[in-house]
Amino acid sequence: MAASPPASATCVEIEDEVHKRMMQLEAHLLQEAAEASTSREWGKGSSPEERPQCPNWSVALQATRETETHEASAMEEKASR
Repeated sequence: MAASPPASATCVEIEDEVHKRMMQLEAHLLQEAAEASTSREWGKGSSPEERPQCPNWSVALQATRETETHEASAMEEKASR
């Protein structure tokens, strides 16, 4: 367990430490949820109908490691329809 803030810590220091720990906890929980998800493989060989839809552009999401933003890809795909 992490050490407690010193008794002389200010409210701001304590608040900063709480925020830091909450962000670490959130990241850990999100990582665990993603690893446990059955849908984490959706981008590998799945058809557009099987993939989740972008809530902004209503197009199938694509798993990619390219630097291109999702918004630009979605706009291009929607424009080509």
